This record gives sequence, structure tokens and C-alpha cells, in this order.
Amino acid sequence: MSESQNQFQEYHTTFPDTPLSLDADEELLRLLRPEIVSQPSTLEGLFNLMSKAQKLIFKKAVVKQTIYYITKKLPPPEQDEGERLFIELAKEWLRNPTKEVADKAKLAAITDCIDRGVRYFNYPAFFLEPACAAGAKTGLDAAEIALKIAGIGYVGVGIQWQITVAWAILYDQKLPDVGEESVLKTATPPKAKIINN
Repeated sequence: MSESQNQFQEYHTTFPDTPLSLDADEELLRLLRPEIVSQPSTLEGLFNLMSKAQKLIFKKAVVKQTIYYITKKLPPPEQDEGERLFIELAKEWLRNPTKEVADKAKLAAITDCIDRGVRYFNYPAFFLEPACAAGAKTGLDAAEIALKIAGIGYVGVGIQWQITVAWAILYDQKLPDVGEESVLKTATPPKAKIINN
């Protein structure tokens, strides 16, 4: 272990409840994971640090975020003209996150535009977005969809929640619940875990 790592570990052991600043955590990541040096401090940079399994966890989280935002815009069940179908397709992908289920969700959204509810103006196209998020190629694409439908007053909170989720995934910690009330005051990483190898 380097001198800097020893100093950090000694400090963190002495003051375990002291939250780290973003700069301190970025410095820690640079020491423990040198590949971060080339990454920007953005959602994309955090996403690029994730393993394939972590990227799937992130995509599942933002598909849930998409469902959360769309659910707030649904009409009452007795006035449903097909809007809930796309939430169910996204939930099916959450239960079984395979390429086949993702393709099924994406195809249902495309087909609806060609000859179903959206084409005949039964409901707005944004109700298709949960299925589109499930069918998105990457978690970043799904995150963009979630923010697109969040609504003007929720975009900032939505991106903050996504960054908080990304940090939690990278630190192998519990993800925050979906919804603006669960977002941390700042998009800083959770307390660092020091793993001695």
C-alpha cells in the first residue's frame, strides 16, 4: 500500500463517520482504481467504470425510475386505453433481463406507433417510454429516457438520483429508493469501503 493509501486508511479508521468530500473520494478512487484518472466526473464516467453486471444493475434501476415517472402520469384504471401495457413490458424485463425480452418491449413500442394507440391518438407517445427504456441498448440510454419523461421540475432530481445510484453501485452499497424524496442532498458518493488485498 502506498503512503497516501496508508494515511487515508488511518484517517478513515480514526474518524469512520466523517463523510468524504467528492474531491476526497475521487482522490481515493484514483489511488485504488487508477483507471478513473481518464474518466470525467459525470454519470457517463461513473457508468464507464462499472463492470457488465454493475451496468445491468444500473439499467434496472433507471427502468424502475422510468416506471415511477410514468405511473405519476397515468389516467385512472377505468380510463386506461392501453397505457399500462408498456409498464408491464418493462416489469417483465426487470424480472427477466434478457435481450429477447428487451427486444419484445422495444418492438411493442414501435408497433404501437405504427398501428395502435399512439397512431390513433388514444394516448401520448410518452406512455411507451418504460418499454423503450427496457429495450434500450445501454443503461445510459435508459437513463436518458427516464430524464426525458421526468418532467421539467424533476430532471435535476432525476439526474442526481441516477448519479447517487451509480456511486452506490460502484461502492457495492444499497441503492436509494426511486423517487425524489429519497435522493441525497448532494450527489456525492457514499462512505468509502477500504478493502485490503
